[in-house]
Amino acid sequence: MKRISRWPFAAFAGLTLLFGCAAGPGGPADQGPSECRLIGELFALGQGKVYLNGRRIERRTRVCHGDRITTGADSGAWLAFAGGGHIHFDERTDPIFRLLRELVIEVLDINRGQVQAEPPPGGQLVARYRDGTFETEGTGFNLKVESDRSLLTVLEGRVRLVQPPVGVVEASEQVGLRRGELLYRRALSFDELQEVIRWRERFPPPGSDRAPDERPSTGAAALPILGGILVMGGILYKVLGGDTDKPSQDSDGPDRPIDPSSSMDRDRLQR
Repeated sequence: MKRISRWPFAAFAGLTLLFGCAAGPGGPADQGPSECRLIGELFALGQGKVYLNGRRIERRTRVCHGDRITTGADSGAWLAFAGGGHIHFDERTDPIFRLLRELVIEVLDINRGQVQAEPPPGGQLVARYRDGTFETEGTGFNLKVESDRSLLTVLEGRVRLVQPPVGVVEASEQVGLRRGELLYRRALSFDELQEVIRWRERFPPPGSDRAPDERPSTGAAALPILGGILVMGGILYKVLGGDTDKPSQDSDGPDRPIDPSSSMDRDRLQR
């Protein structure tokens, strides 16, 4: 009689071990729900390096209250807020995020680089950067921090400048700021607004058509994992004793020689 093959069990064990390891450090399982005041989910873009609190991430991870995100050269990032909305990072940008209260997110230490953001629906972003502070409500904006000034462009809605105390900046307006001082304020044309956010084409958001410098999709990244599953399953298959579907010495398979002294074989000869 044939015994059940151990190969399916070996393959299942290999799959479990491999995916258990794949969810290791840096993934969403880093912190328990009670330890994380969730800001949102971070996606690494581009070919460079993206860090969360100094530790490199490969594709995606979650962001909690107090976390710092850093993008290196040739890398961007996309943070999808838990309540909706997002913030898109250009290269060489490293802000800190804090959850002040539900749907109110504070972005700190924007001292270099560039971001484009839309707050959660019904929520608010409070941005504290090298040259000032502003608050948004249902507002899309682009902030670029250069070596000698910061450029704040309101793409839709309005922004309230807290420092310097300029008041409200309307949609399609751009202000130049330096160390709490207003340098200029002017309205931009549609073409000028498109030029302001053209940098985003280098690092398309997750789910868009893949650009030449974007990281591999989840499907492409899964190919090495599938190969590892087969290898792990093969190793466990050998360890567990190989395939046991072959006829044993006690079976009555056709390849076993007939022994005339055996009562079973005499019955076979008589048949």
